Amino acid sequence: MQHILLIDSEPQIIQDILSLYGYKVDVAQDGYTGIQRFFQNKSQYELLILDIQVPRLNGWSVLKTIRSSDENPCIPILAIIQGDSDEEAVTSLRRGADACLAKPVKASQLLAYVESILRRKQWSANASKKQHKDSTTEELNAAISLLTPRENEILKLLVQGCSNQMISKRLVISETTVKNHLAHIFKKLKVSNRTQAAYMAQKLQMLASSSDY
Repeated sequence: MQHILLIDSEPQIIQDILSLYGYKVDVAQDGYTGIQRFFQNKSQYELLILDIQVPRLNGWSVLKTIRSSDENPCIPILAIIQGDSDEEAVTSLRRGADACLAKPVKASQLLAYVESILRRKQWSANASKKQHKDSTTEELNAAISLLTPRENEILKLLVQGCSNQMISKRLVISETTVKNHLAHIFKKLKVSNRTQAAYMAQKLQMLASSSDY
């Protein structure tokens, strides 16, 4: 269930619409309480809906406080403005709102805005994950590419759980030679033991198998 913080002095209509469509909604009826609640539970919220005319601390001050903070400043924010006020819309967008919706709020418009904003957020998160995965894959590939063919053979047997003695027998080499190769493998992969080396190889296999390409 997607979690939304609603800061609005008259939250009932928006809260009812969102709750009806399966969203979990926390409510604050003034800007000061809204900021407190946001920073107390910032990791939980996927969207902030903010009435610009909220009392005690207006919406623009709330926007400024959140956007200038180091704590989850990138949360998407949907500003609720009065009527078709161009001034409120422009100021809200300039101060950090991602979109503006005019009162009186219609259910179809509200849901369309919320779905669109959350969808873009998910696309962005997926793109970041893919970029990180690609970067990790490149780093692991670069490390593995430093290994000689013999070292690659030994690493594959290591992943299979083979002991030094088993590797020695399979490759018809001495255990001392196996140990020397392992030392070179550890150095090239920048690890300190066989478990870490095997983990790196397995991780590369998993990343490759889950690739979208």
